[in-house]
Amino acid sequence: MEMFSKIRQVHSSDIAFPTLLKEIPDGPKSLYYRGIVNPHDTCIAIVGTRHPSIRGVETAHKFAYELAL
Repeated sequence: MEMFSKIRQVHSSDIAFPTLLKEIPDGPKSLYYRGIVNPHDTCIAIVGTRHPSIRGVETAHKFAYELAL
């Protein structure tokens, strides 16, 4: 369960919620994230299913690792 450690939630009313997401009609009301979020920085999100395949998890990890460098 290390993969899910230190997961945080930010609501659309919070200052840390991305401004552009607030402008989307029927946009998300909250986001879950891990790490540090600065609302003024460019951010990238990886969105997927709640029941990914093993290959899907591996691919998401590879993308996240490469993007974090």
